[in-house]
Amino acid sequence: MSTSQLKISNNKILSIEDLKWVLKAVLKGWYLFLIIPAISLLIGVFYNYKIIPKYTSKIEILLKSNEVYDYQDKLYSNVGFYSYYGDITNQIRVITSYDLIQKALSKLNFKNSYFIVGRLNTKEFYEGLPFKVDINLINKNLYEKPFDFKIIDENQYQISYVSNGNEVLKKHYFDSTEFTVDYSINTKLIKLSSNLNSVSKINYRFITHSDNYWVNKILSNLNVQNLEYTSIISVELTDEIPNRSRVFLDTLASVYIDYTLQNQFQINENTLKYINNQLKNVVEIIDSIEFDLQNVREEKGVLDIDRESEQYFRQLMLHESNKRKLQLKIKSLENLSVYILNVKDENILPPSLYVLDDDIYLEQALSKFYNSQLSKIDLLYGVNKNHQALKKLNTSIAKQRKDLLIYINNTIDAMNEKTIDQDAEIEFYKKLVKKVPKSEKDLESISRKLQVNEKLYTFLLEKRANTYIARSGIIPQTKVIEKSRILGRVNSQYEYIILIFFVIGLMLSLIFSIIKYKFFGHIENVKELSA
Repeated sequence: MSTSQLKISNNKILSIEDLKWVLKAVLKGWYLFLIIPAISLLIGVFYNYKIIPKYTSKIEILLKSNEVYDYQDKLYSNVGFYSYYGDITNQIRVITSYDLIQKALSKLNFKNSYFIVGRLNTKEFYEGLPFKVDINLINKNLYEKPFDFKIIDENQYQISYVSNGNEVLKKHYFDSTEFTVDYSINTKLIKLSSNLNSVSKINYRFITHSDNYWVNKILSNLNVQNLEYTSIISVELTDEIPNRSRVFLDTLASVYIDYTLQNQFQINENTLKYINNQLKNVVEIIDSIEFDLQNVREEKGVLDIDRESEQYFRQLMLHESNKRKLQLKIKSLENLSVYILNVKDENILPPSLYVLDDDIYLEQALSKFYNSQLSKIDLLYGVNKNHQALKKLNTSIAKQRKDLLIYINNTIDAMNEKTIDQDAEIEFYKKLVKKVPKSEKDLESISRKLQVNEKLYTFLLEKRANTYIARSGIIPQTKVIEKSRILGRVNSQYEYIILIFFVIGLMLSLIFSIIKYKFFGHIENVKELSA
């Protein structure tokens, strides 16, 4: 070989001779390509067997349905309750809140997780086991610790666990509440699906969980999304047991729908409370007037009012009624002013009578104030109290509160002026009836007051009846449009994992065959000796 050819061969990273050498190493170690990949495949199968599968369940909830009857739709739209898109973010936060999830869990029996311990794997079961354990742990250190369970016969069972580093073995009777220093337990034996001998050979295990465990686990595996351009939210939950996640989603939806009813009942309850207080005051006034009227009739012997003053008294009664209604509106506005000053984040819905039907500006201002309160509640979950956005929002809420109070005070002043006008009209008509004999005038005055309050009493009774009827018609504003269903396994990559282990086996076979040939192969010719 010439010098130039030798240089060229030395500059090559991989030559044909090297490839021949590797091929010879592979041929010499051919049996490694049978043994190692086979072992690797077995390891891959075992690894797949040990993987705990996870499944995803899904449910869809419609936040606002136009098919339902909304008895206070105007009020809700005025104060911003359930705007078509604006409240979706808040509702997603409600669904993922700790308290709502905990309330849903309280309706389910997820306290214990049950397992069957096999030779190679331990599998969790949600239902179908021949027993059900009801245990209350006295020793709080035993939460999240395994209890091995074994059925001895139809009357007895045995549990074993580790406490303070020592193994504890206890025997108990079925359908009997028994106490130890660590727990109290009552286990029910369900009808056996097979003979007792086969069941008694199975090694069972259960783990008792705390409330925090389940809430945190569900929160970490819960995914809530808003379907684009709709008021529908999709709730997905991933769990090792598909049926358990499906049952929880159904329960969570039921609890959430009950929660959405609370605001409607709160408005209705506040309205009823306000009307009942007003009725109580009016009844006391009517009773007092009727007592005075009876005394006047007995003392003066007057049975009827002079016909010529009938028109004057009718006008007096009309202005008295107008004055009384103005006073009722003033009192409502004063109560609203007190409510706005003392409103708390957890109670931001006023009674419906606080909102005047003929005051569009007040309705819009209350709606804006309510939406700002909702934004503040939503922002408080994600930022601290010194956050600039929160400070800016607090400043905006304070300004809105100030503007509302100024407007309410101005409205009260305007109504007070109207009341003064009514007083002037009342005084005018009083002068017109001065010709009426004093006894008859006294009787008419009392009768007039009685009629005014009776009309107000009738008005309040109608409002209360309407509110009760509305209460009976309250139905959920949300509904499940797609019941929970199992979407399938999340980590279903069986073939992919097997392929990875097979490739690893091939690579190891190649490496071992090269090492074997390099260090333990026999030299067959002079060229190999020179290499």
